[in-house]
Amino acid sequence: MLKGAEVLIMPTGEGHSFVQKLHLMRRSRALENSVYVAAANHGRFYGDLRPTFQQGGYTEIINPDGDVLQFTAGPGEATVSAIIDIGALRRKRSRMDFFNFLACFRGSLYAREYLRHEAWPLDAQAERPIQSNQENFDLGRRVLDSLKLPGAPGT
Repeated sequence: MLKGAEVLIMPTGEGHSFVQKLHLMRRSRALENSVYVAAANHGRFYGDLRPTFQQGGYTEIINPDGDVLQFTAGPGEATVSAIIDIGALRRKRSRMDFFNFLACFRGSLYAREYLRHEAWPLDAQAERPIQSNQENFDLGRRVLDSLKLPGAPGT
């Protein structure tokens, strides 16, 4: 949004157990950033790779108010379409009202706090590709440990 994005395209690979939580997160991102979100999830795998029930589906298009315009409710092949009105989006972004979160954006406040904490390194695979899931878990553990969250080991 800060660089002018009006539509976020999100190709995803979400399993069934995460679909509802990630659906709420996408609606929140659309609302707080005043953008359309188009999230395309895989429908299901064929053959013996995975059971069908593990595949989430839930491809969806969300408007800048966080409202779902269209979605698929489960796994399987589908086409989803909705009108993305860029003119209305731009008018919404330019209005001064209670629900224009862009008018009270506090980026400098968040940036200072985020800079104080280590995060997953952007160059984690710069030298060589990660060799195993265990390497990912180990890196994630180091990041979590550095955050010193209450209740975490060592706090």
